[in-house]
Amino acid sequence: MLYEIEHIKAVEDKRVVLLNSGGLESCYLACLLSTYGFTIHHLFIDYDQNAKEGEILAVNNLIKKYGGTLHYAKISLPWFSTSTSLCSGEEIDNLIVSAYMGTVEAKTYVPLRNHIFLSMFL
Repeated sequence: MLYEIEHIKAVEDKRVVLLNSGGLESCYLACLLSTYGFTIHHLFIDYDQNAKEGEILAVNNLIKKYGGTLHYAKISLPWFSTSTSLCSGEEIDNLIVSAYMGTVEAKTYVPLRNHIFLSMFL
């Protein structure tokens, strides 16, 4: 971890885009990047997720605390809205998921969503 932090501190161009859902990783990265003087462009992706209102509230709180600019992207992902594992509200009965994350409610869990977003924007 210290090795990575030394590399972060050494970066000359202090502008960064942070894919921000308001969760733990977003909070940690916003704090770390702010601490080392980065200008953060927070990218929030609205794909009609069930937790959208809570996520955007959390993102705005992170921006108030650590600074930066909010960029809002609205995208259509029709396969997310028809998936029973994403919008039925039932618990996911998956041994692999529960082994790593415990009981997860489907209405808030989107498997690999950041990978999907990253592949769309690259």
